[in-house]
Amino acid sequence: MNDKIKYYELWNIPWGYPTTGKAHIYFIEASNGLLKIGSAKDVMFRFETLSRENACDLKLIHSFHTECREAWESLLHYMFKNHRKHGEWFDLTEQEKMFMRTLEDDDFRIFAIRYQNDR
Repeated sequence: MNDKIKYYELWNIPWGYPTTGKAHIYFIEASNGLLKIGSAKDVMFRFETLSRENACDLKLIHSFHTECREAWESLLHYMFKNHRKHGEWFDLTEQEKMFMRTLEDDDFRIFAIRYQNDR
């Protein structure tokens, strides 16, 4: 298995692999350390909107284009459900944030992943 997914294992995703929903998956970090995991057709427009609405300074740390918008977003939200603070904002470790920076759309076709809550 790829080193970047060593904390994840293969499993069957119950919601399947939809190929509709072209968009970008994005990861935005707030100055309070929380990370937003979301999707948008126009990442920069979404980032600017969030920046105006948020009291914290924001930084776009990564995004990638996908044709599997719903599957990716559902998968990532499921993986980190125990770290959800509110809405799509998660309190992740630096190692988990580094993992997010490595993701690309092709990864979804290579593996289905489940978070190992072994801390």
